Amino acid sequence: MRLWLLLAPVVCVLPIQPTVATQLASTKAPQNQPACPTSGDVRAEFASAVTASSFRTTEGREVRLAGVIGPGEDGSPASPEIVAAARSTLAATLAGHELRLAVLNLADRYQRVTAQLFADGNWLQQAMLREGLVRVDPGRIAGLCERALYSAEREGIGAHTGHWADGRFRVKTPDEVTKSAGRFEIVEGEVWRSRDLRGREIIEFRNASSFEAAVQPQAARALRLTHVDLRRLRGKVIRVRGWIGLNDRPVMEISAAAALEVIQK
Repeated sequence: MRLWLLLAPVVCVLPIQPTVATQLASTKAPQNQPACPTSGDVRAEFASAVTASSFRTTEGREVRLAGVIGPGEDGSPASPEIVAAARSTLAATLAGHELRLAVLNLADRYQRVTAQLFADGNWLQQAMLREGLVRVDPGRIAGLCERALYSAEREGIGAHTGHWADGRFRVKTPDEVTKSAGRFEIVEGEVWRSRDLRGREIIEFRNASSFEAAVQPQAARALRLTHVDLRRLRGKVIRVRGWIGLNDRPVMEISAAAALEVIQK
């Protein structure tokens, strides 16, 4: 079954521009996004899938799906067959459908843009998360869609869909990521203590040999605005997600507040 058939309809429609190139030529860098987009205002035509969460348009521009990361992009070992299957799934979802982009950034030097994508008026990232095809990555310009993206991911986890069923996606314990250098991981555990280290808040986990989460100052400030005090997390279960560094100790750098969730208070 094609994924687009499973999407819920989106009711808000914005004016459509002719092409990606002409629209982006007059688009300024977005300032404060007022809300999570419910439709796109830039028209695109699918040409080919680049990765599990990016594709190329017929104009040659690469579009990256905002807020999500898929197999073959997360640093985990993946066979050529798995990577090809992820691209094929995206291609089958997009080919022949009306695509609209809510672009969240200006094109980078490689002419890539990051966007929320709507296929036939339906939000693609939400559907892919529900189907267990991708995971939420706040570092990929999730913007104000984080809450909706996490909700869709939880649906996929609860229903054991896609890669949550085959074991490729898992919420791991701190001790399970001690050899995950260079990988994107989701880690859940009970906080033992937090301490300040040169402006970063270092979170250590109970019964964890060496894994730590290092929260950057801007993320700590944003978390305080949501009433999450990193100094008072002892004994609470939290879930963090991000890339494990390449140093000797497994450290996950947290630069976005949405990358840390309090699961059990």
